[in-house]
Amino acid sequence: MAERRAARWVLRACVVFSGVLVGMLAVWVASDPVVNLTTDWTAFDNAADRIVSGETIYRPYDSDAEPLPYLYPPTALWLSLPLAVVGFGPSWVLSAVFVAAAWVLGLRSLRGAQPSGTDDFGSMPVTIAAVSGLGVSATLIGQYSGLWVWAIGFACVSFARGRQGRAGIALALLTLKPNLGIAIPIVLIWSRSWRALGGFVGGAVALVLSSAVFGRHQWQGFADNVEMMADLQAEGIVPFDKMVTIQGVLQERTGWGTTDVGFVLLWGAFALLSGLVVLAAWRPERLARDPLRAFGVLAVFVVVANLRLYFYDGALAIAGGLALASSPTVRTGTYARRLLWPLLAVLWVASWGGIWLSLNTVLAVGGALLLLVVGADLIGATGPSEPGNASPENRPTGTDRPISSAPLGAVSTHNNGPTSRSEHKENPLT
Repeated sequence: MAERRAARWVLRACVVFSGVLVGMLAVWVASDPVVNLTTDWTAFDNAADRIVSGETIYRPYDSDAEPLPYLYPPTALWLSLPLAVVGFGPSWVLSAVFVAAAWVLGLRSLRGAQPSGTDDFGSMPVTIAAVSGLGVSATLIGQYSGLWVWAIGFACVSFARGRQGRAGIALALLTLKPNLGIAIPIVLIWSRSWRALGGFVGGAVALVLSSAVFGRHQWQGFADNVEMMADLQAEGIVPFDKMVTIQGVLQERTGWGTTDVGFVLLWGAFALLSGLVVLAAWRPERLARDPLRAFGVLAVFVVVANLRLYFYDGALAIAGGLALASSPTVRTGTYARRLLWPLLAVLWVASWGGIWLSLNTVLAVGGALLLLVVGADLIGATGPSEPGNASPENRPTGTDRPISSAPLGAVSTHNNGPTSRSEHKENPLT
């Protein structure tokens, strides 16, 4: 009872804090909407206008001609295209509604993967995550971060229900921002999730083929833009204080370049260590037992171990934190039961890095520590409760625990009760 009462006070504090900041942002935007709303979404709006008018979409960046360049691959042009049919103001509204809806539905989907009877705080964690600074920032500037969260949430609950194929198709959406999707085929192969891998590859190929509508030459323009941005980063022009990666932390604090030996050794050691945590959570029997833990560490890893990721995509780390907080396996871990909630609080506060840039460093470090804590519990797990230590014939399967039967994107509030093994089909994850 005391724990639930404390959770309610935390919820109220987060909502009030977020409300005050959002109110301040609204006043600032209203002071000069045209100038203050000229953020990332304008690059998508300009790309949509060029598609319709037949102009070149990818062009050398000229800060005097346009606020920001369009940097997404041609496969993502489908997301920009609807903006061509509305004006400047409605275009921003459409972008904001899309991002916010995907963000909230993605967070709610993660709760749908939780075993029935283990939801101690109802919808409170979802609400707290939804009002975090990264959700507000991504919505305000129209970035697609909400879509990445939806893809992770939908895939997680699909895995929990044994529907690997559509989980893989959802994960293919991460290839719209290629540096987010690099780790996906690796974990799917490692976990022997062949149907999910097929869905992922099929979805990615379908996206590439569909981009032919915009012209195959668009891929050359995209490659030129990537090369341009790589040159800018090598020159140190890209602001590291806007990044939520360990790479950004190291380069901002040390002044090292990406080719310096010290940076390569430190970042390489962190990427290797955190990657091993992800692989440990994605072992087939562990994935079957607890997909929330697997997707949680994957979402956090994709953010903090990336080479270049701006603050708005740190929304994936918040989603990963929600998944880990929803996982009964994680919450009962030796180290996580003491450190999980403090680290999640750090991530939530750091999610306001879009307003106070110094917090982006805190989010990267907090996410890295969260991975290490979960990894320590994975390494130290002993006994039959951890599926990795059970004998093959006694290992629990992904369907040995009742899963919420609520629709994807919704949260179940009822308990389905225990279910016998005989009532289930063969587990597709093992």
